[in-house]
Amino acid sequence: MVNRARPIWRWPRLIGSNICWPARSRSTGPQSSSLQGLQLQLALADTLYDMRRYQQSVDALNAALALSPDDPLIYARMAHAYAHLGRRDDTLRYVAAAERAGGNQSDILLDTGDALLTLGDRKAAMDRFERALDAPDANRVEARLAIARLMVKYGQEDDAKQQISLAFAESRIGEAPPVTADNLIEAANLLLAMHDFDLATRYFEKAKQAGASDEVVAIGLANTYLAQGKTKEADEVLAPLGPILLPIKLRLFAGARRGLPAAS
Repeated sequence: MVNRARPIWRWPRLIGSNICWPARSRSTGPQSSSLQGLQLQLALADTLYDMRRYQQSVDALNAALALSPDDPLIYARMAHAYAHLGRRDDTLRYVAAAERAGGNQSDILLDTGDALLTLGDRKAAMDRFERALDAPDANRVEARLAIARLMVKYGQEDDAKQQISLAFAESRIGEAPPVTADNLIEAANLLLAMHDFDLATRYFEKAKQAGASDEVVAIGLANTYLAQGKTKEADEVLAPLGPILLPIKLRLFAGARRGLPAAS
């Protein structure tokens, strides 16, 4: 991923995917136990990834893969984890496996593109993002934001802003799905990375109106204020949330004192 200020990492575009997380069933048969085991391993993999314990995340994903060997999204998760470990051959192997299992599904192409972007393979990542944009099941908002993310990483800021504008314009005229709170948060973080602080603030506020959690919006706004040296405002925006964000708050302010980006 592009090195940018943003809320705590979540798997890109994997949440809400076709991996099912149903309510607890009364069934205790082998199929129910297998599904619960799969859910447990995926949740464990997510948690370990968030903690940047990538090898242990891979181990949990391998256990999930044994329970669901044809799931392209598990392969995509594997590719992400290996990319963060800097293991190029393994990343490419699981990118290929995800695309074999998932075909030209837009979500799969976006996920494998993200893994390749993490690996630093700009051309291959852009190829996946452009194919995702043109796929029959394309979510054009997601695809354009992915392209914008790549452009921010490589310093093409004007082009990145154009992609953000196109993403939301296409949504408004019905050529793309409705913009979600997550989309607005991602756009805000990209604008923050480009030091467009006023517009980033507006997008964080729009995300809150669209249903983003108070915690995510507060961290985003605090990042924005800290990037401008406004520690008082950052403190004020985090204060209403109380002790729940204390560890994050300490990390943000420590980074600001060292002159580092305020990314979580």
